[in-house]
Amino acid sequence: MGKELCRDEEWTRVSSEYTRVAFGSLALVRKYPGWLRPYIHWLLPCCKEARRKLKEAHDCLKPHLELREVTKQKALEQGKPCPFDDSIEWFGREYGKHDPATQQISISIVVYDTISDLLCETLFNLCQHPEIFKPIRDEIVTVLGEEGGLTKAALYNLKLMESVVKESQRLRPIALVNFNPL
Repeated sequence: MGKELCRDEEWTRVSSEYTRVAFGSLALVRKYPGWLRPYIHWLLPCCKEARRKLKEAHDCLKPHLELREVTKQKALEQGKPCPFDDSIEWFGREYGKHDPATQQISISIVVYDTISDLLCETLFNLCQHPEIFKPIRDEIVTVLGEEGGLTKAALYNLKLMESVVKESQRLRPIALVNFNPL
Protein backbone atom coordinates (compact mmCIF):
# COMPACT_ATOMS: atom_id res chain seq x y z
CA MET A 1 0.00 0.00 0.00
CA GLY A 2 2.87 2.37 0.56
CA LYS A 3 3.65 4.46 3.60
CA GLU A 4 1.24 7.29 2.79
CA LEU A 5 -1.82 5.14 2.28
CA CYS A 6 -1.32 2.78 5.20
CA ARG A 7 -1.01 5.80 7.50
CA ASP A 8 -4.05 7.58 6.05
CA GLU A 9 -6.67 7.53 8.82
CA GLU A 10 -9.50 8.20 6.36
CA TRP A 11 -8.50 5.16 4.26
CA THR A 12 -8.25 3.00 7.37
CA ARG A 13 -11.70 4.10 8.52
CA VAL A 14 -13.34 3.65 5.12
CA SER A 15 -11.80 0.26 4.40
CA SER A 16 -12.69 -1.12 7.83
CA GLU A 17 -16.26 0.23 7.58
CA TYR A 18 -16.65 -1.34 4.15
CA THR A 19 -15.40 -4.66 5.48
CA ARG A 20 -17.86 -4.59 8.38
CA VAL A 21 -20.83 -3.62 6.20
CA ALA A 22 -19.92 -6.05 3.40
CA PHE A 23 -19.64 -9.05 5.71
CA GLY A 24 -22.94 -8.15 7.39
CA SER A 25 -24.56 -7.86 3.97
CA LEU A 26 -23.07 -11.14 2.86
CA ALA A 27 -24.55 -12.91 5.88
CA LEU A 28 -27.98 -11.49 5.08
CA VAL A 29 -27.83 -12.25 1.34
CA ARG A 30 -26.90 -15.87 2.08
CA LYS A 31 -30.25 -16.31 3.81
CA TYR A 32 -31.97 -15.97 0.43
CA PRO A 33 -32.18 -18.79 -2.12
CA GLY A 34 -29.26 -18.94 -4.55
CA TRP A 35 -31.35 -17.99 -7.58
CA LEU A 36 -32.52 -14.79 -5.87
CA ARG A 37 -29.12 -13.53 -4.66
CA PRO A 38 -28.01 -11.85 -7.91
CA TYR A 39 -31.13 -9.67 -7.71
CA ILE A 40 -31.92 -9.20 -4.02
CA HIS A 41 -28.65 -7.46 -3.18
CA TRP A 42 -29.73 -4.50 -5.33
CA LEU A 43 -32.73 -3.97 -3.04
CA LEU A 44 -31.32 -4.56 0.44
CA PRO A 45 -30.33 -1.39 2.36
CA CYS A 46 -27.22 -3.02 3.83
CA CYS A 47 -25.98 -3.94 0.35
CA LYS A 48 -26.63 -0.41 -0.87
CA GLU A 49 -24.58 0.79 2.10
CA ALA A 50 -21.76 -1.59 1.14
CA ARG A 51 -21.72 -0.14 -2.38
CA ARG A 52 -21.66 3.39 -0.93
CA LYS A 53 -18.72 2.44 1.29
CA LEU A 54 -16.86 0.95 -1.68
CA LYS A 55 -17.42 4.18 -3.65
CA GLU A 56 -16.15 6.11 -0.63
CA ALA A 57 -13.04 3.89 -0.66
CA HIS A 58 -12.53 4.65 -4.35
CA ASP A 59 -12.90 8.38 -3.68
CA CYS A 60 -10.45 8.19 -0.78
CA LEU A 61 -7.90 6.32 -2.87
CA LYS A 62 -8.18 8.56 -5.95
CA PRO A 63 -5.84 11.38 -4.77
CA HIS A 64 -3.21 8.81 -3.75
CA LEU A 65 -3.37 7.16 -7.17
CA GLU A 66 -3.16 10.50 -8.98
CA LEU A 67 -0.11 11.51 -6.95
CA ARG A 68 1.49 8.13 -7.67
CA GLU A 69 0.98 8.60 -11.41
CA VAL A 70 2.59 12.06 -11.33
CA THR A 71 5.53 10.71 -9.31
CA LYS A 72 5.94 7.74 -11.68
CA GLN A 73 5.85 10.00 -14.75
CA LYS A 74 8.51 12.29 -13.28
CA ALA A 75 10.72 9.30 -12.51
CA LEU A 76 10.30 7.94 -16.06
CA GLU A 77 11.09 11.34 -17.58
CA GLN A 78 14.32 11.41 -15.56
CA GLY A 79 15.17 7.87 -16.67
CA LYS A 80 14.70 6.47 -13.17
CA PRO A 81 12.82 3.27 -12.29
CA CYS A 82 9.36 3.34 -10.77
CA PRO A 83 9.73 4.54 -7.15
CA PHE A 84 6.92 2.28 -5.90
CA ASP A 85 7.22 -1.36 -4.94
CA ASP A 86 3.96 -2.17 -3.19
CA SER A 87 0.75 -4.10 -3.74
CA ILE A 88 -0.90 -1.35 -5.78
CA GLU A 89 2.04 -1.41 -8.18
CA TRP A 90 2.19 -5.22 -8.26
CA PHE A 91 -1.49 -5.52 -9.18
CA GLY A 92 -1.10 -2.81 -11.81
CA ARG A 93 1.84 -4.59 -13.44
CA GLU A 94 0.20 -8.00 -13.26
CA TYR A 95 -3.37 -7.16 -14.26
CA GLY A 96 -3.14 -3.81 -16.05
CA LYS A 97 -6.45 -2.08 -15.47
CA HIS A 98 -7.73 -3.17 -12.06
CA ASP A 99 -9.72 -1.82 -9.14
CA PRO A 100 -7.12 -0.70 -6.55
CA ALA A 101 -9.66 0.04 -3.80
CA THR A 102 -11.23 -3.41 -3.96
CA GLN A 103 -7.82 -5.07 -4.21
CA GLN A 104 -6.47 -3.21 -1.16
CA ILE A 105 -9.55 -4.00 0.91
CA SER A 106 -9.34 -7.66 -0.13
CA ILE A 107 -5.70 -7.82 0.93
CA SER A 108 -6.59 -6.24 4.28
CA ILE A 109 -9.32 -8.82 4.86
CA VAL A 110 -6.93 -11.68 4.09
CA VAL A 111 -4.32 -10.21 6.43
CA TYR A 112 -6.79 -9.74 9.30
CA ASP A 113 -8.21 -13.23 8.80
CA THR A 114 -4.76 -14.81 8.66
CA ILE A 115 -3.53 -13.03 11.78
CA SER A 116 -6.74 -13.83 13.66
CA ASP A 117 -6.42 -17.50 12.75
CA LEU A 118 -2.76 -17.60 13.80
CA LEU A 119 -3.47 -15.95 17.16
CA CYS A 120 -6.39 -18.31 17.84
CA GLU A 121 -4.32 -21.37 16.98
CA THR A 122 -1.48 -20.13 19.18
CA LEU A 123 -3.87 -19.58 22.09
CA PHE A 124 -5.40 -23.03 21.59
CA ASN A 125 -1.94 -24.60 21.62
CA LEU A 126 -0.99 -22.69 24.75
CA CYS A 127 -4.16 -23.94 26.44
CA GLN A 128 -3.27 -27.49 25.46
CA HIS A 129 0.24 -27.05 26.87
CA PRO A 130 -0.03 -24.92 30.04
CA GLU A 131 3.53 -25.90 31.00
CA ILE A 132 4.71 -23.31 28.44
CA PHE A 133 3.00 -20.38 30.21
CA LYS A 134 5.71 -19.81 32.82
CA PRO A 135 8.70 -19.92 30.43
CA ILE A 136 6.96 -17.54 28.00
CA ARG A 137 5.94 -15.20 30.80
CA ASP A 138 9.51 -15.22 32.18
CA GLU A 139 10.87 -14.46 28.71
CA ILE A 140 8.44 -11.56 28.25
CA VAL A 141 9.27 -10.05 31.65
CA THR A 142 13.02 -10.42 31.07
CA VAL A 143 13.08 -9.09 27.51
CA LEU A 144 10.75 -6.16 28.14
CA GLY A 145 12.80 -5.24 31.21
CA GLU A 146 16.06 -5.36 29.27
CA GLU A 147 14.70 -3.46 26.27
CA GLY A 148 12.82 -0.86 28.30
CA GLY A 149 9.36 -1.83 27.07
CA LEU A 150 7.74 -3.12 23.94
CA THR A 151 10.09 -2.15 21.12
CA LYS A 152 11.08 -3.63 17.79
CA ALA A 153 14.22 -5.04 19.43
CA ALA A 154 12.14 -6.55 22.24
CA LEU A 155 9.88 -8.31 19.74
CA TYR A 156 12.95 -9.64 17.95
CA ASN A 157 14.32 -11.05 21.21
CA LEU A 158 11.16 -12.96 22.17
CA LYS A 159 12.60 -16.20 20.76
CA LEU A 160 10.49 -18.68 22.73
CA MET A 161 7.31 -16.83 21.86
CA GLU A 162 8.33 -16.78 18.21
CA SER A 163 8.94 -20.53 18.34
CA VAL A 164 5.52 -21.18 19.85
CA VAL A 165 3.81 -19.05 17.19
CA LYS A 166 5.76 -20.71 14.36
CA GLU A 167 5.03 -24.18 15.71
CA SER A 168 1.33 -23.32 15.91
CA GLN A 169 1.46 -22.20 12.31
CA ARG A 170 3.29 -25.36 11.28
CA LEU A 171 0.84 -27.65 13.06
CA ARG A 172 -2.20 -26.09 11.45
CA PRO A 173 -1.64 -23.70 8.55
CA ILE A 174 -4.60 -21.54 7.64
CA ALA A 175 -6.85 -22.61 4.81
CA LEU A 176 -7.20 -19.47 2.70
CA VAL A 177 -10.55 -18.66 1.18
CA ASN A 178 -11.49 -16.35 -1.66
CA PHE A 179 -13.31 -13.14 -0.87
CA ASN A 180 -15.53 -11.69 -3.55
CA PRO A 181 -16.89 -8.23 -2.74
CA LEU A 182 -20.60 -7.60 -3.20
